[in-house]
This record gives sequence, C-alpha cells and structure tokens, in this order.
Amino acid sequence: MLDPYQTHQTVAERAAKEAGTLLLGLSGKVLVREKQPGDLVTEADSAAQRRIGSILIESFPDSTLLAEEDGA
Repeated sequence: MLDPYQTHQTVAERAAKEAGTLLLGLSGKVLVREKQPGDLVTEADSAAQRRIGSILIESFPDSTLLAEEDGA
C-alpha cells in the first residue's frame, strides 16, 4: 500500500504528464486572451490547468483548488 505522500506524488506525476501531452498537442495553436490589462493567458494555459484540476479533484474530492488562470 502506498503511503499518503506517494499517492500524492503519483497523482501529481500523472497530472503533469497529461498536461504536458495536452500542451505539446496545442503547440503552435496559441489563442491568447487578456485576463486583466497586461496579463495574458493562452488557451493552452487554461486547458492544461483544467486537465490538472480535474485529475486533482477526481483523486482528492475533499480538497479545494485555487488556480492561477481561471480562479478556483
């Protein structure tokens, strides 16, 4: 049985790999929007964040997530 830290590491590694794959697939297809004046975010940023968030929430449903690109 995995200890709690190993479980978190395993989930984090999965999230990072899946987000990385998603980002590679979106390479060269950048749509940019402005969150606030001078604060740009790409669709790839948002998509990667959504994927990571969904994996974390699926794995740790009692936790909350505060995210950079699209808020909580």
